[in-house]
Amino acid sequence: MNRRTKSMVIVIILIILAPIVGYFGTKYILLKMNSNSGVIEQEVILDDNNGNIDLEPLESNDAAEEPEKIETEDNKTGNFTYSIILKERSVVMIQLASLSTYDGAQKFINQNNPDGIIFEKDGLFKAVYSAYFSNNRISDILLKARENYSDAFTSTGTLKKKTIIMELNGEIDVQLLNNQIDEYFNIIGQFSEFAAALVNSETSDSLGKEINEKLNKLVVNDIWNHDFGKGFLELIDETKAVAVGKYSGIEDFNKAYNDLLEDVFSLYH
Repeated sequence: MNRRTKSMVIVIILIILAPIVGYFGTKYILLKMNSNSGVIEQEVILDDNNGNIDLEPLESNDAAEEPEKIETEDNKTGNFTYSIILKERSVVMIQLASLSTYDGAQKFINQNNPDGIIFEKDGLFKAVYSAYFSNNRISDILLKARENYSDAFTSTGTLKKKTIIMELNGEIDVQLLNNQIDEYFNIIGQFSEFAAALVNSETSDSLGKEINEKLNKLVVNDIWNHDFGKGFLELIDETKAVAVGKYSGIEDFNKAYNDLLEDVFSLYH
């Protein structure tokens, strides 16, 4: 083999080896770069069910970074903000008249039913014989009211939802508090039955005792130790006094019960 032929063979061998050397050399360099940069590679996995593509990260030797914990100033000082919810509630009223002004309604009550109350609805002021959070036996009470007020009729009103925001230096179970408030309104719904019993000369003592016992169960925990809670406990005490009171009849009962109603309604003002 002459010199010229040998040279041609060497050139051909170099041409064949060049791509192979270049491929493995480039792959080696890329692998070194990835190992030094700490980049997390991802592999593509096809979901056989719907063809969606999910990215699943490969394992990395780098430890996961802990999120920074930010403590607010309120938490540092031990202050907590709570929302007390007074839900929207319907009332059934024994209504005597509807007037355009509060003074007009008050004058009507003073002249016709001094123990009545005023309920505002749709821009008008209702002169009310009494109101209840249940319509149980309401017809019995209406018939009695018509003995003295022939034009009396039943109507409905709404106490609109109210949210009370309070800040306390300590934690309370606000969900339990809201549940207890709901239970209070369920309990005082029984006063329509209590009033109907008086109307029909039935004994109301057992029902009054039942209401009182239910109210006692509301105050056995420590969720009331704040201004709103203390005020609500006073309302519960007033309600208990109405429940166990001795009454000569419905008119006598209305004096105490309507005073209580005004305090209940004031929660929503």
